[in-house]
Amino acid sequence: MRNLRAPINFFVAVLLVFSSLLAFSASASAVTPTPKELWHQDFDGDSLFEPQMNKDGNLIVGRYSVVNEVYENDYMTIDKSSGTVLKHWKQKGPSGAFTDENGNVYIYVVDTNTSQFTLYNENGGQLWSKNFNVPGEYLFAEYHNGKIIIYDNYNETATEYTKNGQKLGNVPYDDGFGENPYDIKENEEETQLSLVKYDQDGETTFEEPLNVAVPENSYLNGQEVSTSASGKLFILLSFYNYDEDSYLNQVLIFDPQSKQTVQTDLPAYNGWYEVLLVNNKLHLFGNGTYIVVNENGQISQTKIYNDDEHFGPDVQQIDDQNLYLLFSDKAVLADLDGNVKWTKDLKSDHEYDSWYLYKALKNLYVVSDYNSVASQDKTTGNINWQYQLDTNGYLYGFYVDEANGKIYYQMTKWTDDNNPQKITTIGALSFGEDQPTAVAANKTWNINFSIPVNGDSVNNQTVYVLDANGTKVDGVTYEVQGSTVKVLAPENGYAKGQYKLIVDKVKSLSQKTLKIKTEKKFSVE
Repeated sequence: MRNLRAPINFFVAVLLVFSSLLAFSASASAVTPTPKELWHQDFDGDSLFEPQMNKDGNLIVGRYSVVNEVYENDYMTIDKSSGTVLKHWKQKGPSGAFTDENGNVYIYVVDTNTSQFTLYNENGGQLWSKNFNVPGEYLFAEYHNGKIIIYDNYNETATEYTKNGQKLGNVPYDDGFGENPYDIKENEEETQLSLVKYDQDGETTFEEPLNVAVPENSYLNGQEVSTSASGKLFILLSFYNYDEDSYLNQVLIFDPQSKQTVQTDLPAYNGWYEVLLVNNKLHLFGNGTYIVVNENGQISQTKIYNDDEHFGPDVQQIDDQNLYLLFSDKAVLADLDGNVKWTKDLKSDHEYDSWYLYKALKNLYVVSDYNSVASQDKTTGNINWQYQLDTNGYLYGFYVDEANGKIYYQMTKWTDDNNPQKITTIGALSFGEDQPTAVAANKTWNINFSIPVNGDSVNNQTVYVLDANGTKVDGVTYEVQGSTVKVLAPENGYAKGQYKLIVDKVKSLSQKTLKIKTEKKFSVE
């Protein structure tokens, strides 16, 4: 059942305002709505960065072509309602964009000849520039917590700046040392392992032998060290036995003083686990099984599937309560303790299509390898809607305006197979309540008010259905039961087409009149 709520006021005098709510709901399950494409525009060139939304509600997008090994960039401000290009400007060089907390869009461009990093506003106005003595293609930037961080991938350094270009100092380069300085080291014979800790310069500050020997006829195939919020270390070790072609996976746990407290074997699995440390628990994913190891070494596991046709997974913490897992086309929601809340299949017209979480808001927005876009209800896992974009290319990114039911997407496509030229497509989809909801021909609508309704005020002048031509539909009848008004379809049902259900000037038992006219679009297919 799908509930759509809109505010209604019963008004009787200037000093007396009576607030109420009207909700449309169906007495039978509605058909899942299909998003509607509002517009799209094609431009020559490749996508430069994901679409940004500025504080005026317009899209800032970038495209480029490489001419004589030089990026030729075109930056555009696009009206989100029509796709019309409002402004555009050009620059040369590798480029990116980000948006601050106030909706200001910034674009940076790097001159590969001079290694000059320049920051612009969305209209092409230069804000400031800095010179770096490195090849320009090694520079990129991101916005984080009100600061701009410029990464030098050549020297593996990161520098923090204000939005005005003031240098604040160096920050840890995100190569793993900044987040987790621990690693596992083997002796020369590759028979003994040690836990080591490095400083930001890569110098060893701590080394402690592990009470773990490499198994006979085996070698260390993989390892990962994770640090919990309480300072505990969770170490995953994977050993490959080349005689038996098998794996042994173990978890070791150390207290904040780097003393080993736990060593436990994981269930047999011939592969590597994806790992996520959350809530002082190690979450592992592999071979269709979801495993959780708590800080005492206790193991719980949930089988997600029993076949060989899934892989991945894509795992993200989506809020302060939930993890979202995607095993190619199987989605799972679990709490931070590893308790699975729901498991759902994601459908596609393409065999072996894999899905990925793109954005977690009130709902979950997922995309597939073949450019399907879907919205998934976070509470139930049910699909709200699904839409297939052009499969001749790839989805570069999209912006979700959930409050207004819109998605603005950017794709890179090819013109044809014989003479492939890249083009950038910018488009908009509507999945909001301004779209008609597809319903059955004999649909009964329930209109729920917060106070009892005067039945005499419900008639074809106050509650009625209009067809696509604006003509009232004959044969619509009503049933009033307290604060609920049922709107029944004509005896032979609605014909195929689009309709509006209008509610206007209905009165309460105390003769207070609805102040706001309300409508609900629907369609019969």
